[in-house]
Amino acid sequence: LIAAPVSALRSFVTGWLHAYSVHIALGLMIVGIYGFRHEIPFYIKSVLLVLTFWCIGIVGLFTFGILGAGYWWLVLSSLLVSTLYSVRAGVINAVVTTALIAAVGFGFITGALSFTTDIAAYAVSVPAWVGLLVAAIVTPFVVFQAIVAYQQTTLELLDEVHKQRDQIQQLATHDQLTGLPLPSLAADRLQIALHAARRSGKKVALLFIDLDGFKNVNDTLGHEAGDHVLKEVAHRLLKAIRAEDTAARVGGDEFIVVLGGLPDDRVPAQIARRAIRAISAPIDYAGQQTVVGVSIGIGLFPDHADDAQSLRRAADAAMYRMKRTGKNQFAFAENEGAVPSVGAG
Repeated sequence: LIAAPVSALRSFVTGWLHAYSVHIALGLMIVGIYGFRHEIPFYIKSVLLVLTFWCIGIVGLFTFGILGAGYWWLVLSSLLVSTLYSVRAGVINAVVTTALIAAVGFGFITGALSFTTDIAAYAVSVPAWVGLLVAAIVTPFVVFQAIVAYQQTTLELLDEVHKQRDQIQQLATHDQLTGLPLPSLAADRLQIALHAARRSGKKVALLFIDLDGFKNVNDTLGHEAGDHVLKEVAHRLLKAIRAEDTAARVGGDEFIVVLGGLPDDRVPAQIARRAIRAISAPIDYAGQQTVVGVSIGIGLFPDHADDAQSLRRAADAAMYRMKRTGKNQFAFAENEGAVPSVGAG
């Protein structure tokens, strides 16, 4: 756009040259690219930008030789190409532009090329120096803008890659319905908690949780209602446990909770009571209220088992004893007969 008035000014000294027509045509092309910039892919815009540099540089070099500012565009095109594509592409561009400048210089030296205007008069004219100043200002600005655009695009792509990686990791380690960790992730965290407990001498608790009456929800209200109940149960379970604990969905209506760093068995009992109160409260769905019960079995390391598999079997067995005696109760794996329990409230 700036080339058009600059070319018009220089034409008073040199007459109208083909270079000025090229400048105006390129200016109009840039206006068109800007108008449709959101529809044009980035790689096409980058190619057109490099071609613009080459067009201005070649025409200026053949018209004014070393006295013009055209060769600056060829020199800076190498920096632009290396930024937009690769260092190798920039080196190739630099070799080609150097060879081109050398060939044109040889043409002017030998007389094969000649100036189409009075170079002496042009060299001392105001429009010539205005053109040089414009090139000195505009050319770096265009290159810097291209670099910023490239960097911004690269950062956006990296951000998108990171988001996709996080999404893939989330899908691989978390239940899609409830958002809770899958059994594999819970097993890893249980192993970590057991290793820490062996070093510190503290306890680890594994809560095995099973919903009572969930099948009736699916049968009477449908599977969408069942999914809603599972998501609500997961939400309430997360609120009942500590921030450092892990709750996971291990089956259709079965959950486990890993509690680490315990000085005694009071914390597991407190969390079991909170979970029973929270989960057994009425759940609203489509204007209706439904209620599910919950049975919890608790296994303690090292009291009931000394490894993850044995600890899960102990908690699982305690939970099934609760299901046979009634809803909304919990028991430790060592309890045989007298069963500690709490009501829904």
